[in-house]
Amino acid sequence: MKMAQVMLPFEEETLYPLTELARIEQQDLTTMANQGLKAWVKQEVLQLYANGTVTLLKMAEILSISAWEAIDLLQEHHIPIQMGRREQ
Repeated sequence: MKMAQVMLPFEEETLYPLTELARIEQQDLTTMANQGLKAWVKQEVLQLYANGTVTLLKMAEILSISAWEAIDLLQEHHIPIQMGRREQ
């Protein structure tokens, strides 16, 4: 997997729970941040799809998964599949 290095400023009250979780779970901060960011992106994209903001194909593209995997993900989260929607 390709990795990119990014410097982002974080508020202390945001960073503290992440560093504590990393310490408790004995993982490095980068791994914890990546896992949290991936989970957040997935939830946001699912919400965008549910709201009709993005299509199934756009959702799959953002998440780097196939359309079939996107359908499975929607079913796992009990989100109805929207047929015939087009990207705006």
